[in-house]
Amino acid sequence: MLIPEYSMKYAKYSIIIISDEFIVDLINKYTTMRIITKHVTIICICMLAACNKEITGINTTFKNLRVEVGNRVSFVLKEDGSLWASGKRNGGELGIGTGPNSATFMKIADSVAQVSAGSSQTFILKADKTLWVTGSNYVGELGIDDTIHANLFYFTFAEDSVESISCNGQSSFIIKTDYTLWAAGNNDNGQLGLGRIGSTPVFKKVKDNIAFVSAGNGHSLAVDRSGFLYATGDNEYFQFGNGTDNSSNTFRYVLDSVKIAAAGSSHSMIIRMDNSLWISGVNQFGAVGNGNIGDIMAFNKIADNIRFISTGDYTSFYVDFAGNLYGTGANHHGQLGDSSTAHPVTAFKLIHTGVTNVSTGFYNSMIMKNDTVYTTGNNEYGQLGDGTNFNSLYFRVVFDR
Repeated sequence: MLIPEYSMKYAKYSIIIISDEFIVDLINKYTTMRIITKHVTIICICMLAACNKEITGINTTFKNLRVEVGNRVSFVLKEDGSLWASGKRNGGELGIGTGPNSATFMKIADSVAQVSAGSSQTFILKADKTLWVTGSNYVGELGIDDTIHANLFYFTFAEDSVESISCNGQSSFIIKTDYTLWAAGNNDNGQLGLGRIGSTPVFKKVKDNIAFVSAGNGHSLAVDRSGFLYATGDNEYFQFGNGTDNSSNTFRYVLDSVKIAAAGSSHSMIIRMDNSLWISGVNQFGAVGNGNIGDIMAFNKIADNIRFISTGDYTSFYVDFAGNLYGTGANHHGQLGDSSTAHPVTAFKLIHTGVTNVSTGFYNSMIMKNDTVYTTGNNEYGQLGDGTNFNSLYFRVVFDR
């Protein structure tokens, strides 16, 4: 999944105010309501979530996710707020009901500000900061106080409630507009940070003053508004980066001066305030990118001048400020997009130039270049969106925004 760039100052943006009648279906687990009302829509031109004040070092403002890769699905978020998706459908991940998988991108929602995809669940945050969820719900990952699956998006949190979202595996996080962190779903490894083991089907408050969260497969990372990094969950492979393999069921302080963090399957990536990239954790397939095989106990500095990072299933990407895309790690499905299945790749290698966004998931990856979307890797469910079910070893154009 993509880890978005943070703004170093509070958001400055223009708005358009449109007064219009609208009809919206609110679908929840109890009933379906049709509401007709006057509504004022505020469109943020630069697509930033507003923060009411500047803080030291980092801020809770961030750019919209433009591309997002889930387990067997892919999403493209256009600047007009429309959300497009391809891939597996029968688990409800696309939120458009049951039916055959989609091998091409189809429009599934409007007025979307963010999207996050987990193992089989999808969360979208609307422009009005309402939260809508769909997909599998085996352990309560939808956070709707039951374990009923959904194949249509339905409303869970009221207007102006939610600031950001993060899903991975069967765990889900939201940060509310008051910077409180809430979690639902799988907690078998303590990855929700609730202070106990055991899943929860309803969102529980976890921590205050959080600017950013990243859900991994069995561990989670959070960055507070002062730039302090915290980790919880499984730490068997040193994914906390704190020099030990002691796991935790509560968020533990790791280090400071962190801007953004990305939790992968069993490794972690962070960008520090000086824009340097640091990685720790499992390195069996080269996800750390240090040229070696062997797990890394504490965060190691890998590169400088880094803008974006993205972690997948033992795969890592970063984009520098010049737009150069580098990748490393597992590549047996062509998910690095280097025109090969050379595996493992143990050191970051240049893959593409002119890249403005990257997201990697289970076995496939997406990038954006000049408002054009490219995909590579596994395509069993049509998740590459190229109209076929054939895997690709290189990034191919599939969507022009």
